[in-house]
Amino acid sequence: MYPPAFRPSRIRPAVNLVANTSIMFRNVVVAIVALLVFFACVMLGDGASTSMFPAPAGLDLTNAESIRAYMEQVPLSCFLVMMLGHAIGAFLAGFIVARFTRDKDGRLGSGSTALIVGGMITLGGVVNLAMIPHPGWFWSDALIYSVFMFIGYRMGSRR
Repeated sequence: MYPPAFRPSRIRPAVNLVANTSIMFRNVVVAIVALLVFFACVMLGDGASTSMFPAPAGLDLTNAESIRAYMEQVPLSCFLVMMLGHAIGAFLAGFIVARFTRDKDGRLGSGSTALIVGGMITLGGVVNLAMIPHPGWFWSDALIYSVFMFIGYRMGSRR
């Protein structure tokens, strides 16, 4: 019926390649959107914290000691507002990844995309904590990224 070169069984891998490429492209776009939503929530939380306790006018942002002295004066409520922004952002990023990504079989929720996005968020948070002096207890914020990303992913992947 078909010539040997045009049998459907030989054409199918090309169709699967196109389908897998579109799934991968979709997952990359969703990962970028999830990261943008996370960063927007972080900026809102940090902005709210800064408006609660603004930096002094003469603060030298290039001097680690002046930043450390400022951070020692910041009240606990400002750090908690920042942590809340981080938690909401990580939760929403996990939820978005779970709702809008697909695995290679087309099922909802790509665990590998969630791990990549969660890893990038956590790594960025750890680098931020290492570069900018924070109180020692604030390092627990690095756990918030992973935990709330996981909670958001689990809630988003429920049918």
